[in-house]
Amino acid sequence: MDVVKKYKIKRYINGELIEVDDDIVVEYLFTIYINEYEYITLICTPSSLLHLAVGFLYSDEIITSYNDINSINVFEKEGYVDIK
Repeated sequence: MDVVKKYKIKRYINGELIEVDDDIVVEYLFTIYINEYEYITLICTPSSLLHLAVGFLYSDEIITSYNDINSINVFEKEGYVDIK
C-alpha cells in the first residue's frame, strides 16, 4: 500500500497562487485484534504493519517476546491484524 499519494494543491510561489502536484502522507486506520477481540485502533502510515502490531503489544506489555504469539495475520487491505 502506498505511504504517499500525489494530490493537486495550491501553492503560493513568488507572489502567485499556482496549482501543483504534491506528495501527501497517507493516514491509515489499523485495528489490532487479540484472540478475535478488538484491542485498539491506531492511525498510522500503512507500512511495516506486522512490526507495528508486535511492537505495540510489546510496549503495552501484552507480550514479552515474539514467542508469546501463536499466529499473526495482517489484513492490509481491510486495515487490521488478528493475533492469537
